[in-house]
Amino acid sequence: MKSKVPLLGIITNYIYRRKGKQVRPMLVYLSAGLNGGITSSTQVGAGMIELLHTATLIHDDVVDEAYERRGSFSINAL
Repeated sequence: MKSKVPLLGIITNYIYRRKGKQVRPMLVYLSAGLNGGITSSTQVGAGMIELLHTATLIHDDVVDEAYERRGSFSINAL
């Protein structure tokens, strides 16, 4: 993802490097598989859930003024 805003590029790279276990999207796919099949809506839903989770972590770091999360710099530290 390219942007003319340097900070946006830094944040995007940070998010891509800090991939977690991806449990939430996996649960969406498993649920869809058990209930009629995986569609493009499943992919959108899985992505939205992961983005919402990431946003809550960022919000938490900002509110707590945290500069570290799980041993690494938080986005708030940027």
